Amino acid sequence: MLSFKPAESRKLLETAFEPRGAGFVYYRNRWSPGIPVSAEEREAYVSRWYLGSNVAFHKRIAGRAPVTPARGGRAMGSVMRAIPVRFGAILFGGAILGLLMGLIADSPAERWFMWSCGAVSLAVGLGWAAVRRLPERR
Repeated sequence: MLSFKPAESRKLLETAFEPRGAGFVYYRNRWSPGIPVSAEEREAYVSRWYLGSNVAFHKRIAGRAPVTPARGGRAMGSVMRAIPVRFGAILFGGAILGLLMGLIADSPAERWFMWSCGAVSLAVGLGWAAVRRLPERR
């Protein structure tokens, strides 16, 4: 239930790229500058069916000069939209469970712990849902 299907993995990996001319710009994370890559290199990166390190890709592009500054938070919406909806359902389910478990807890420490877990899960889930609804920014 928490694993990514191949199409979902591809959709998430595609968020690391932005089109530029005949190729693409690759961002390793939101605070790294954009590195130019070819369409073939991008395809090799996103066609993996699993999430994990791509050491060969990073070795291949090592030493290339950045062509764009870091994206900062502007890519957050596309990343959140690429995360399957079932992950949000799990967050909200965990929030409800934590809050309900806090109601029936025996000790005050257990009660506050469960309420805190439920509240954090609810806050993360609401934040995720809110960011998913933001318009795509480029």
